[in-house]
Amino acid sequence: MAIYLNNSCDITNTPYYCTDAFAKGEPTEFRLSTDCLIPGQEILIRVWSADGTAIDWHLGDGRFKIGAYLDNPDYLGKILWGSNGEGSFSGGLGGWNTFGSCNNTALWKWSNDTMCTKGLYSFTGGRITSLSACNGAACFDADYYDTGGVLPGSGSCIAPEAGILESPNIDISAKDSSAGINIYFTQALRQKKSEFFIDFSFDNGLSWFSKQINTIDENKNL
Repeated sequence: MAIYLNNSCDITNTPYYCTDAFAKGEPTEFRLSTDCLIPGQEILIRVWSADGTAIDWHLGDGRFKIGAYLDNPDYLGKILWGSNGEGSFSGGLGGWNTFGSCNNTALWKWSNDTMCTKGLYSFTGGRITSLSACNGAACFDADYYDTGGVLPGSGSCIAPEAGILESPNIDISAKDSSAGINIYFTQALRQKKSEFFIDFSFDNGLSWFSKQINTIDENKNL
């Protein structure tokens, strides 16, 4: 299934979202932020089966169901930071800071809603399917930095690379100290010997706590 945010049926039209989850026998659900929708906008959804070719199309014959609805999850009223656009990458990094550079070039950069990845191994591009991907995302293009899109070791910043993306201060003073706080974000990555961490500070950056994420361990709660 592929979702297109314009009404162009041209072959060069790039899908906003594309998945093969149906091939795995699982239903697909995709959420889209209202910030990325325009009143009266037409959205195209393309559904196809990999079992049938153009000649033997009948081999992929089947049924599908599509439903569209407004989603208002109950956690929205409990968000301390982010519900009003705080921390978003709308048109740039906003109030986020970047640390770590190579040849005086920051490694974390803002990317528009098309492609983030230009690396040698980025066969399908680097688009993230977050709720607000329409106005951009933060990107660490390790593949391109190392390969230049041509050959390993020929890029402008040879691996290993390391960079930090730091959020603005988040005021949690209104939160009950006896209750926990969840960090929720959307990410897309390709893994090759990389390590990922979330660091957090309660004293304006004087001291930090670190938690590794994206590990084999499924329990990634902070």
